[in-house]
Amino acid sequence: MFRTLHKTIAFLLLAGLAVGVWWIYQSGLIQDAYWISSNYRENSETPPTPVIGQVTGVISGNEFYLQLTNRIAYRMALVGIKTPRSTKGVLAAQAPERLFLDVLINQQTVAIHHGRFGRNNYGKGYVEVGGTNVNAVLIASRKAVLDREQIRALPFGQQFALLRAEHKARP
Repeated sequence: MFRTLHKTIAFLLLAGLAVGVWWIYQSGLIQDAYWISSNYRENSETPPTPVIGQVTGVISGNEFYLQLTNRIAYRMALVGIKTPRSTKGVLAAQAPERLFLDVLINQQTVAIHHGRFGRNNYGKGYVEVGGTNVNAVLIASRKAVLDREQIRALPFGQQFALLRAEHKARP
């Protein structure tokens, strides 16, 4: 009797372990951790100070105008995302991605993290409004797709946040 009960408990524990490992594999946590570790760049863990500015206009689903506190204006792009370049039958100003980004950040004070600013007043980075990562919101809401090549220089936490947003967006 005790031996049968012992074997039953051992079988249930083994079956539970197998189901748990299968669930972790299916959720993509293993693939994301592997992808991050294999694409890690050494200099990505030194966080620079965020740049604070006011969004003055939205150009497309991943570009906007940013005016810094020193009155310099930049055309900014969101790092790590790709949006459709054209939608058939819809004007660029009325594209759903652009309107969604317009609602999220237009006329807001934003923080640009890991921004790269060029001499021609063009920059790239990930944007936070009130502590919310706008890049991840766009990906999770299916208004943009993740560009894994662009996020390699970001710190692990931001890479993982964007990868999790990609998993949320899957049907």
